[in-house]
Amino acid sequence: MLPGLIAAAALAFLASFDEVVISLFLVGPRVTTLPIEVFHYVEYRADPQVSALSVVLIGFTVALIVVIERSLGVMRALGR
Repeated sequence: MLPGLIAAAALAFLASFDEVVISLFLVGPRVTTLPIEVFHYVEYRADPQVSALSVVLIGFTVALIVVIERSLGVMRALGR
């Protein structure tokens, strides 16, 4: 299981790193996206707030998946 988790973490990192580059070109002068804010925050500060944000986002995603599973079932929600 460990090699699969390492591979998944590496792929997730590469995919999210690519999204930051795309977001840099899509933001306007007064509007910024969450990846850009996190990128700028990490550039200038070294505290655990970004880690806390990651935990909150993961918790929100897990809660959403649990709600979808309990109400519809994941396979039905995906259309299979």
